[in-house]
Amino acid sequence: MHGNRSAPTRLSALRRNRSGNPARQRSYPITEAAIAATCTESGWTEHIYCAVCEEVLEPYQTEIPALGHDWGAWETVENATCGVAGLQRRTCQRAGCGATEEQPIPATGAHVMPEEPVIENEVPETCTTGQSFDDVYYCVVCGAELSRQPYTTDAPGHDWGAWETVQEPTCTEEGQRQRACQRAGCGETETETISANGHDAVAGGRPTCTDAGYIGRTICTVCGEVVDPGTPAPALGGEHNLQQVGDIESSSYVNTDGETIYFTYRTMVCTRCGYGTTETLEEWKDGDHAIHPSETGTP
Repeated sequence: MHGNRSAPTRLSALRRNRSGNPARQRSYPITEAAIAATCTESGWTEHIYCAVCEEVLEPYQTEIPALGHDWGAWETVENATCGVAGLQRRTCQRAGCGATEEQPIPATGAHVMPEEPVIENEVPETCTTGQSFDDVYYCVVCGAELSRQPYTTDAPGHDWGAWETVQEPTCTEEGQRQRACQRAGCGETETETISANGHDAVAGGRPTCTDAGYIGRTICTVCGEVVDPGTPAPALGGEHNLQQVGDIESSSYVNTDGETIYFTYRTMVCTRCGYGTTETLEEWKDGDHAIHPSETGTP
């Protein structure tokens, strides 16, 4: 020890238990063990001092300098990335120390852009909304997000099928037609009104030579409705003046016995009132007549 020092506990005890003239007391040497130096603190060599007067005896005490740390190899704690520094640590190898030291690992440098983006947040298109998605680029080294670009396409619209009539129009009432979208998963339909046809009115109910009728009456040829009632008129009187219109025609029918009957006929129209009728000229069974049923002629 250096200079004045406090007496150890053992010396104090001796002083309390001894009495009389200090001059008569004899020397009482005590050996103080060496204190080993550590990595950060100095140590001391072994030495002897007097327990009575605390005088340091030979060998004198010598300070041992601190040893300093015995560092091991650096170990990576956190890897460095393109833009973020990492961390490395080393530990003192001297028994009983355990001190550690840390230092950063410099970032590796600029990010590396991939050739193709990653598609994220993809929402498929529908007839009324376009497709949406994000093009995202991640660093191929560290995985950091470098850019994100959202995209939205135009809505394609419906893929309409053909119109189908669901309610036929009449002369006076509207109809409806409908078509459906053909794109899978849509099911949208569209309905349109079909305008009423209106009447196909022709003159009808006119008086004939033998029957009373109407002047100016029109009747719809589709639904039979009287469009214009016209004015009542008496029969023209007299007999019909029938005249042939067109050529003689031929036709056939099957009777109740299952036989095919062929016949010729002509159309007759009254030149006074417009009354019309057909007149059968001849009838025959197959092979009974020399004239072929398809032959026509004039009387």
